[in-house]
Amino acid sequence: MTNLEVLYTVQHIAQVFGKNLEMSLEQFNNLLNLSQQELFREFVGGYASGNGAEVDARVSAAIAPFKVMTEYTSSAWTISTNHGLGISCIVFNQGIDVYMPLGAWAYDNAEEYPDKVIKIDIVTASEAVERANNAITYPSDSYPIMFMDKSGGAAQYVTYVIPSTFTKIRVFSINKPTTPTLVETITNGVRTQNVSSVALGFDSIYHVDIIRIILKYLGLSVGSEFIQNFVEQQKVNEK
Repeated sequence: MTNLEVLYTVQHIAQVFGKNLEMSLEQFNNLLNLSQQELFREFVGGYASGNGAEVDARVSAAIAPFKVMTEYTSSAWTISTNHGLGISCIVFNQGIDVYMPLGAWAYDNAEEYPDKVIKIDIVTASEAVERANNAITYPSDSYPIMFMDKSGGAAQYVTYVIPSTFTKIRVFSINKPTTPTLVETITNGVRTQNVSSVALGFDSIYHVDIIRIILKYLGLSVGSEFIQNFVEQQKVNEK
């Protein structure tokens, strides 16, 4: 579904329930974004509660477009001991689009040891302190750790890796969806969706859920099955 089709569907269903829906394009875009954010949190929350296990095919498929592998090398980081641990750390920034890191790996001396991939434990800052103060769990080349905070500003996650001996790091994360927007073009009274519009991040099979959430914000409690049947009937009527 295009964003314009989502708007039309919301308006038509509202009319079925006797609600004459008038809203500005700005209001619709705000609802479109809020609904996508809610659906995103719903799916990612279900994924996180399963500790990342692919326990639900629908959840797994829904968040697939947001999974990203990002590579960081020494050109992207600095070596610092400024985090209060007194330990040399690799320090780099992950962008504001990162929502949840799922895993991290170090590729040490990739040219010399192409198969040497080391899993990095992702821990909290307090867990990092505990690890650093325990001779048994102290971070090492074989058992490295990574933790993050936002001390570098709201627009990025400052990321620390201990020890600081690696040459390449890859982080697998779930990124936030891009803000969707509908930009209209009206020609001879006909509304079309402009190419500068930004599509929903979710695959089309989840657009029914977006419509359901928008209708909820508008005070209409409508089930996904009703919406799906309505959409299918609209397609039949257009033929």
